[in-house]
Amino acid sequence: MKKIAIKLMEWGVSFNYENHNSNGEEIICIDMSIEIKTYQGQLFFEFEGDKEELEETEKNFTYLCDMIEKIMIAETSSF
Repeated sequence: MKKIAIKLMEWGVSFNYENHNSNGEEIICIDMSIEIKTYQGQLFFEFEGDKEELEETEKNFTYLCDMIEKIMIAETSSF
């Protein structure tokens, strides 16, 4: 989750973070309609109603960071 939080901070996006101890972690970015949660080795990503469930691996955290990067570029582009 640290990678994702850093990516959001790089883009200057505000978000809420909660640590639920053994029940995982959660990042909610209300302005961008992004929710990311971890629970029992699973990683849950939701953006504008689209949901994705992945295994909680370093590779998938990197994948989500790349997705967030693309979302931020699309949201800040003036096209």
